[in-house]
Amino acid sequence: MPVAVQITVTAFVSALILLVEHWFPWRMALRRDLYKLAAYILGVMGLAAPLSVLFWLWAGWPDCPPYAHLVALWVVIVSGGLAVMVAYGVDWLLGKLAAARDLAELCDQLRNSDEEAYGPGFE
Repeated sequence: MPVAVQITVTAFVSALILLVEHWFPWRMALRRDLYKLAAYILGVMGLAAPLSVLFWLWAGWPDCPPYAHLVALWVVIVSGGLAVMVAYGVDWLLGKLAAARDLAELCDQLRNSDEEAYGPGFE
């Protein structure tokens, strides 16, 4: 398998691990929020574990290019960072959509209470 494909698969696996860690229901599993330090450690492990497996596989491969380790390191770091940024962006967007839905529901409730108090057509 070509080196570029191996690096891409490793980056994809690492990004997937970080996304699972981001959306895992830690509060429900631990009955409290995950400590920031523990979250950072898990994030670094999500980057390092797939990369370590790749480096271990390359250890016995004599045809590995000399720069491949450095390229793999940076591709995994950048793709993991982008995955986490996307996850926070999705969280932000879902929060805004929920707030807009709540506001629309509140407006409907106020409109209905005005009609009950003052009759239909009151503006």
